[in-house]
Amino acid sequence: MIKTCQRKRMIANNIQYNILKTGLLLCLLLLASCTPSVEQLTAQGKQKLDEGNFAQAVDAFTKAIEQDSLQAASYNGRAVGYFEQEQFGLAIEDLTRAIHLDSTAYKPYYNRANARREIKNYEEAMEDYTQAIRLKPNEKDIYINRGALLYQTGNYPQALEDFTFAARLDSTDVLATFNMAKTALVLKQEQQ
Repeated sequence: MIKTCQRKRMIANNIQYNILKTGLLLCLLLLASCTPSVEQLTAQGKQKLDEGNFAQAVDAFTKAIEQDSLQAASYNGRAVGYFEQEQFGLAIEDLTRAIHLDSTAYKPYYNRANARREIKNYEEAMEDYTQAIRLKPNEKDIYINRGALLYQTGNYPQALEDFTFAARLDSTDVLATFNMAKTALVLKQEQQ
């Protein structure tokens, strides 16, 4: 009789243990399903960027990076948030990381060039714009920004080439056309 009672207690304890174990697993599954995915966090970050909520965008991209630190798009997105908050050093760090993860994407090079231009690191900015052009040769914005850097540093002939090429890519782009005309005028005045 004692053995039967002990056996019943062991079976009851075993059942209770299995019930607790199953309940714990279910709780963990529920918690995991409540956590936004990397894709959801990245989409949320992009939405916050579009809304101009840059600090919230940085938070969303940071959470995405915490879940998967190998997503170049998350680093690029967070860098844009940092850039818009004028945290250029942090932006450059994230963009460099994005480039290490995916060196075939033009946006991290383009964005890093813009950040480097802001801190007056013109030589490296020029290298990044040029690499972005190699990766996406028909992206007018790269030519416009590289042209602006060339203009800013006094290289008017090269600036005119970039603005002219950008205007050819999109003849309706007012900025490219304006900068092309402005640069041509400066060159004409220099020749006189």
